[in-house]
Amino acid sequence: MHYSRRTWCCPFYRYDEKNKVHCEGGSVFCVRDKSIFAAHADKYCGNAKGWRLCQIAVALEEFYEKRERMGLDDWT
Repeated sequence: MHYSRRTWCCPFYRYDEKNKVHCEGGSVFCVRDKSIFAAHADKYCGNAKGWRLCQIAVALEEFYEKRERMGLDDWT
């Protein structure tokens, strides 16, 4: 489930594979170079403040806030 054994801070994170991150937004980052993957994960997904700068996380937060304002908290 947690391939890289990193600490992930983004609340939308789901799981990771070799050099690939999956979140509620889908498979969001996939590269062949381990150092590029590590730099991205350190800057965004695994960063306590940095995940808020990820455009996918921003879009998901806006989506959930809009659903809450509309009274659509449940998915039924």
